[in-house]
Amino acid sequence: MQMTRDARQTLGELLDEANDDMSALVEEYIDHGICYTCGNLQSGVEPDAEGYECDECGARAVGGLELAMVEII
Repeated sequence: MQMTRDARQTLGELLDEANDDMSALVEEYIDHGICYTCGNLQSGVEPDAEGYECDECGARAVGGLELAMVEII
């Protein structure tokens, strides 16, 4: 999945809040995913999930937060 600027911005903000500590961020948001389209965070998402439906925009573009972090490195 291709991540939009909105999703990258959301991840960047989360990393800033965690002082660039990805381990702490992933631990805090262990059951969260991010929509690759709109950047919405949502709970109930497995770390390696792909293609879940977004609660915000309806796109089937939610992936696990851990997987998303790997993509931006």
